[in-house]
Amino acid sequence: MKSYFFLFLLVLVINSCEKNKSEIIVDTPKGWKRIDTVYAGQKKIKFFQILNDSMPFLGAMVITRDKAPGNLDECYRKAITELQKKFKEFHEYDQGYTEIAGYKAKWTQYRCMLFDDTESIDQKLYLVKVGDYVYGINGGTDINNLNKLQKTLDEVLSSIRFK
Repeated sequence: MKSYFFLFLLVLVINSCEKNKSEIIVDTPKGWKRIDTVYAGQKKIKFFQILNDSMPFLGAMVITRDKAPGNLDECYRKAITELQKKFKEFHEYDQGYTEIAGYKAKWTQYRCMLFDDTESIDQKLYLVKVGDYVYGINGGTDINNLNKLQKTLDEVLSSIRFK
């Protein structure tokens, strides 16, 4: 059985002054578990994890909120730089723009090695800037299975609202 270790992989480090408040509202996909917590100083982190170990692939999603200086592209560059520092064999292989809850978002697909050097995982990260915050919506799974996770990622993205 593969580890759920990669659920806790992504910690974006984006610092700035807190000016206005925004909060994310998101629905939990059917068959997934939601855990709200605070980790590494991030205020509203939502963890999603498949409950059924008999699923044909492992998947997890992490939603983070960080204070964010600058525009979306600056936040994106900073996030990529942090990911490159944190992960061995970080390879970004696709990127683009989309819209989440009426806000412009930038996404990237990448593969990286786990911290324990045992296996690689594929991930897709969406960044959306709302006020003085950047939200990171990250989905990860075993290599070559990201397309299977995309339907659930799309479900989560379409349920997101900000208040």
